[in-house]
Amino acid sequence: MFKSRLSWVVVGSVAALSFALIYGCSGAGSAIGVVKNLGGEKSLIRVSLDGQEAKQNTLKKAVAGHSNWDIKDPVDSDNPKLSYKILKPEKMGRITATIVNLFQEFQGDYSTQSEFIVTPKDNAPENLMKENVVYELGKPPAGLRVLDVNGKDVPAVKLIPGKKYMLSLTIKADHSETLNIHFKTK
Repeated sequence: MFKSRLSWVVVGSVAALSFALIYGCSGAGSAIGVVKNLGGEKSLIRVSLDGQEAKQNTLKKAVAGHSNWDIKDPVDSDNPKLSYKILKPEKMGRITATIVNLFQEFQGDYSTQSEFIVTPKDNAPENLMKENVVYELGKPPAGLRVLDVNGKDVPAVKLIPGKKYMLSLTIKADHSETLNIHFKTK
């Protein structure tokens, strides 16, 4: 319905004005907060798993100021396929490291220990994970290293079917960024 950021700002402004008219200034402050939340800092990265791009719940972000990035449909547990793109490479600058951490759900939250870490074997530019490339984490290319929860090298990522996970992609650059993606396996 509202596809552009400007549309959301207009809708938020109308909502703020309506609150002000109906509830007075204190209600307007809440509505203005919603507009600020929608206009907040946006990620320069977009991540896809198994061809599905992670999305944020715009309404939740407007109200709470934060919304998780989620993958709607379950992801292949044997061979999840990861790709990312950078919306404005000139704002990110020089990339010097790419790291993927996978955290398993633990007691209604996520473990603070990575089930798997996927990183280049070294930080040579040719080994860094590139944007717009699909990486089969169940069959990683030769330049990537996979570590398990104990820090031991393993041949591939193997997730448990039916579990919830959080994938954290960190791109170290002049403007570094980390994006956390919530998903479930099939």
